[in-house]
Amino acid sequence: MKKSIGSAILLSFSALCSSQQVEEHEFILTQDTVLDGVLAESSNQSKFLLFNQADMLIGKSDSGENLFSGHFLYSQESGNGIFNRIQFTVSESNFLTYYVGISENNGRYVGTWYGHDGSKGDFELSETIQGSETGLKVVPQQMTSSSVYNNNYGPEKAIDGIFGNNTQNVWFSSKTDASPWLTADFGQNGMLLKSYKMAKGYCISDNWRPTTWKVLASQDGTNWDLLSTVTENQKDNLTCDAFSTPFSVNNNTKYRFYKFSFDNPQVGIAEIEFNE
Repeated sequence: MKKSIGSAILLSFSALCSSQQVEEHEFILTQDTVLDGVLAESSNQSKFLLFNQADMLIGKSDSGENLFSGHFLYSQESGNGIFNRIQFTVSESNFLTYYVGISENNGRYVGTWYGHDGSKGDFELSETIQGSETGLKVVPQQMTSSSVYNNNYGPEKAIDGIFGNNTQNVWFSSKTDASPWLTADFGQNGMLLKSYKMAKGYCISDNWRPTTWKVLASQDGTNWDLLSTVTENQKDNLTCDAFSTPFSVNNNTKYRFYKFSFDNPQVGIAEIEFNE
């Protein structure tokens, strides 16, 4: 069953910008040249500055050469729930490339692109958001953890954009996990972590509160570099309904993986925000 929630009206970039004030967003478009459901290591990447109005995103690449000229969403129900679909075109040198995909719960879209000459491949469209005092917010592609309390409290809940206090929007480690950890995967392009913010997932008692932890980074998920150590007990400095003040990280390298290794057992995290 398909339920329409809006469609884009194709407007020129100049007309949209001159008619009214709109909010600017930065997106990264990554695509390869082989349609197999997996982005290749040699994928091309472009940055677009887009303008959001209702369900439309229209704009240009940061080079000014490519026009992102039509975007719309609709909601579709399937056996796995409800997900959003996306369709848009990018024009370059008077040729159009068509993109069709679906949203994922970590702030990105994945799907297939089709060129005017019959070419095709995989793509990923992900948004970065300008933070007020902490630079660009970058959303991981995937979250993993050492354990979960049960399947309702998976690691993906730490980046779902919803604060929670003992709710199903929180990652909880298992009761028997003596050294819980939470890892963010930013894909093959990685990210340059400069700061992060955190909200805990349990405010009813002292249980499940993170106290101290280490931040580690890796390119392969096996070999880890220590970036930062939080040694002062944070159990009373974190809240459930808002982010903490930013934790700075002294880092000048783009890594694919970032791990939070907690020093206390039984940890609950509502949200983590990563900033470049």
